Amino acid sequence: MAASSQKEKLKTINKGLEKCQEKMSSASKFIDFFVHDLLDYTILNKDATNFIKNPAIFDIDLALREMCEILEDKSSMKNITIDIKYKGFSDTMVKSDKKRMQ
Repeated sequence: MAASSQKEKLKTINKGLEKCQEKMSSASKFIDFFVHDLLDYTILNKDATNFIKNPAIFDIDLALREMCEILEDKSSMKNITIDIKYKGFSDTMVKSDKKRMQ
């Protein structure tokens, strides 16, 4: 087998692994958000006094980009095309509970 052919196969494998890593990252973020939502819902149904926020300063633009990635990934799995348009926030920091905002 020629070295160039092996090199091309390795490139293809590498691209596949990168795509797999992106999917796993998106899925883990989605599950994390979903679990936090379920926990919040459970707490609110029992006794709202147990509802604890974790305010922190974070980059709102980065949080929005993460959510867009998750939405695009989930929609592509269902053969749905979405077009997300927003003007980025340059250097905008927010103090809130990031998990609940997303």
